[in-house]
Amino acid sequence: MERVDGLAYVPVENAYYYDAGTSRDVSDSNMTALVLDGDTGAFRSLRLTTGEYSGNTISTWLYALHTADVFGLPYRILVGVLGLAIAMLSVTGVYIWWKKRRVRQDAAWCLKPVVGLSASTDTTLTGGGKM
Repeated sequence: MERVDGLAYVPVENAYYYDAGTSRDVSDSNMTALVLDGDTGAFRSLRLTTGEYSGNTISTWLYALHTADVFGLPYRILVGVLGLAIAMLSVTGVYIWWKKRRVRQDAAWCLKPVVGLSASTDTTLTGGGKM
């Protein structure tokens, strides 16, 4: 055991939880817990954050990676930079889309036919007008 986090009594479960940090723990937020019976003090269970069940190990690692609770300050800086990059890509993507949309709308507006003007009455396009 590397450190003891605490001993807590949970009346609903009639159990004592003894939380301690071990070498198997991924981060300080997920620790090994020993559960003892509230009346007799007999062993009930042991909750290991990694190694016992693969589902627990995966969940523990995903939570620790998501909260940047592993690998120290360099990983936290990397996660922060990647978060800013994703935000910048989102904003610039919307900006580029908006600019293209405006260009398409302006081009569509210039190509719209004039209401009431037909090919038979338009003499400037056909060259049928008098000079």
